Amino acid sequence: MTEIQELLEGRVMRPDEWTPEQASAWVVEAWQGAVESIVETGRRLAEAKIRVGHGNWLPTVDLLPFSEQTARYLMQIAKHPDLSNRQHAGDLPASWYTLAVLAQLPPGEIPKRIETHEITAETDRAAAQQMASVYQAAKQEALNAWSSAVDGLTSALSYAKTWTPPAGIPDSHVDVSEFIERLTALLEIAQKWSTE
Repeated sequence: MTEIQELLEGRVMRPDEWTPEQASAWVVEAWQGAVESIVETGRRLAEAKIRVGHGNWLPTVDLLPFSEQTARYLMQIAKHPDLSNRQHAGDLPASWYTLAVLAQLPPGEIPKRIETHEITAETDRAAAQQMASVYQAAKQEALNAWSSAVDGLTSALSYAKTWTPPAGIPDSHVDVSEFIERLTALLEIAQKWSTE
């Protein structure tokens, strides 16, 4: 255990309790290259950012062997529950940049891809970027579908407010009772979403 860690045992983090020099020394100590070190560096960066307080973050970053952008990537890696899970460390690439790209995947996705051997210690940045791009495209497609569904529902509600079903609906059309059944089914589906 380092001297700084010993001093911090049992203490609550407070802004302005460290100087930029103390914070940067503590972060650099973890910056070594293996997956666990990368995650630890990100954790330390997040903690150091709090401890140095407002206005001292950039002076701290200036003392580090990497840029502010790299610091942001490292903190993203440390926040991701799959990447920060030590159980997966041996199956992840030891490149902080590749890990930062993988951090774009949703929680739970990385263990699935480790299990299918899509993600291994040899996964490179290009492969990680491909996975992230496919996920982002699927996410955008789902958001577009959601937006279209909301727009359609809004239009239907607007129309239904001013319209009355005609008498004697032909057999080739949905009658009022079936229309109500469909609305009820839609409501049940939406209620499931709110509980999941």
